[in-house]
Amino acid sequence: MSADEPQQEVTTGPCARWFAMGWCSRLAVSGVFFYAAILKIVAPGAFAENIASYDVFPGDYTGLMALTIPWVEIIAAALLLAGRTRHAARLFLFVLLAAFTVLKVYALAEGHDLVCGCFGDGYLGRMTVGWRGLWLNVGLLACLVIDHCSAGRRSPAAGIIGG
Repeated sequence: MSADEPQQEVTTGPCARWFAMGWCSRLAVSGVFFYAAILKIVAPGAFAENIASYDVFPGDYTGLMALTIPWVEIIAAALLLAGRTRHAARLFLFVLLAAFTVLKVYALAEGHDLVCGCFGDGYLGRMTVGWRGLWLNVGLLACLVIDHCSAGRRSPAAGIIGG
């Protein structure tokens, strides 16, 4: 776009819609990761058992993973909402979600009927690895893609909340 061309209004129209979709997507992903991490922090033993049930990681590391993964999720979720760190946090959460999705697909393919562990030991924590969990991951990955697509758009609050 040259300097002579009129710029699109940012408070209405496609730019504002992209901004809103990106912001809502960031809030959704951050909210899910905050919620899931808190539930895992309050019951690290149950989360360690869930990790061990996948039979992918050495048993010596499951306790350490159960203690660190929730805090990493909280930090990444917070950074996703921060302006300058949003891009790195989005990429990190995308890779993390992709890895979780691969683990779920592996468990399904092997015929394992195990608890996902995504939401700690609460009601949602008892969700078994299955299609519902896969669709949740796909939805969260889609939210991150929407946020990525909206990042290149001019937003009404650029610089204030990371537009």
